[in-house]
Formats: sequence, structure tokens, C-alpha cells
Amino acid sequence: MELELKVFIPTETFYKNHVTFTSVGVIQELIKPLKGIGLNYFTFDRTYNDGSHLRLTSSGEWIEHYYRQKLYDVAIFEKDPSKFKNGVVFWSWLKRAPVYSEAALYDIDHGLTITQSHKAYCDFYHFGTSCNTPILESTLSSKLNQLYKFIALFQQKTYPLICEAELTRFILPIKSNIEHEISELSILNNSDIFEHGEIKRFYLGDEFDNNYLTGKELEVLTYLYNGHRQISIANLLFISEKIVEKHIENIKNKLSCRTMFELGALTHSLGINNIRI
Repeated sequence: MELELKVFIPTETFYKNHVTFTSVGVIQELIKPLKGIGLNYFTFDRTYNDGSHLRLTSSGEWIEHYYRQKLYDVAIFEKDPSKFKNGVVFWSWLKRAPVYSEAALYDIDHGLTITQSHKAYCDFYHFGTSCNTPILESTLSSKLNQLYKFIALFQQKTYPLICEAELTRFILPIKSNIEHEISELSILNNSDIFEHGEIKRFYLGDEFDNNYLTGKELEVLTYLYNGHRQISIANLLFISEKIVEKHIENIKNKLSCRTMFELGALTHSLGINNIRI
């Protein structure tokens, strides 16, 4: 059954019962590992090419204020998702008022947004910290590997919530038509702090029928991308070379790749290379 999309008309029932707000406690629990690197705010946005939108957040009060004040009219991330590429946008690069000056009223500041472009939508992962605990861009850059791994774990753990949010997504009545150029940025990697967060599924997005790589397939692909041969991967994972070959075959089928060159290019495009297993 085709989803009937409606223009966003906020009601008190919406702020009380919509999944964006009923899931806040779940998201707050999930972001606890981020506090170890000084981040205490997280919001996930998905903006579709048809203009519809969904959101999960750790700060329901801020998002309610955001909607009530119609700040989406002046924010860049609800605009045309086709304008965005995979990359990183530091909030310090953007105009502070009114969105980020208003967010500061809810003790949210000093952050960045990671963008991941897909066929039918673009995903935005917003990370921030308290107003009184600023984080330098260089420090945030050094933590990108941890943030990319968090994103993979977030997608894995909240998959049912995201599916629920997709069924109730809506179109924001955006009035302004501001063009923004967001350039693709280089991604830096660093050591992993989520040592106990096991990625069991890495979701690939709508262009791959919302299929996913298993945790083992993700490990194999990561090692391949970093130049390891099959025999080396087998030794590192304590499995046979034949099993490694089978994993590679499954990965190619899921990603519709015929050659290792195609596989390498797609690994980079999907941002898998940003995750260190």
C-alpha cells in the first residue's frame, strides 16, 4: 500500500504521541557512548526527494521548539536532499542565527553534521555538545571514525524505530527557497572508542533494496579495502580462505558489483571505508 504523505500540521497530540517524541528516551540511552568524547546531543534526520521528512532525537524539547517556531524555513538540511553529498558540515561554518542561537537555549552547541546521500533520500546525523563545553573542529575531526561507527550501530539498533517513523513521515511546509552549496569533504579517521559496540548489520540504503551487510561481511570488506589479500583476511578472522571467498561473493551480489574495482569504489561511496573494525 502506497504511503499517503501529508503536509505537517502540528497539534498537541503530535508532540505527545509521534514517534519523534516517544522515542527520545531510547535515543538518549543509545548516545551514552558519545559522552565519552564530549558529545551529549544527537538528532537523526532523513529528508526524501519527495519533500517528506522523519526525525529521531535525544532532545524532544528542542525539536518541539524547532517545529513550533518553524525554524525549518531557514535551516539548510530540510532543503533539496539532492544538493548534498557524503561529507561533514561543521556548525561553525553555518550562519548562527536563528537556528543555532535558538538551539543554544536548549544547551546545544559546538557540533557537526554528517551527511550520507542515497537514491531516494539523504540522511543527516547531527552531533552537538553543551554550550559551556566547546569542542574544537580539529578535535571533532579526530573523532570521525568513532562517529561513523556510532552511525552504523544507530542504524542497526533503531531499525524498527526508523521503519515506524517512515510510516508517519510528513512534508514540512517550507516557504523559503534558499540555494546552498555543500562540498564533499575529506574524511579523517582515528582510533575506535566503541570497543564493545558490535556491528551486526550495516544497512545499505534504498538503492540496494534496504539490504544489509552482516558484521562479518563488513569486516571482510573493510580489510579488502585496506589492501589485505584473501589469505591474510582468513588469518586475521580465524576462518578459512574458502569462507572468505564466499563472503566476498555475497558482498558482490548484495552490492551488484562484478569486479573488485567496482567493489572498492562503492565501498568508498557508501562510507564503509570510514569505519575501522
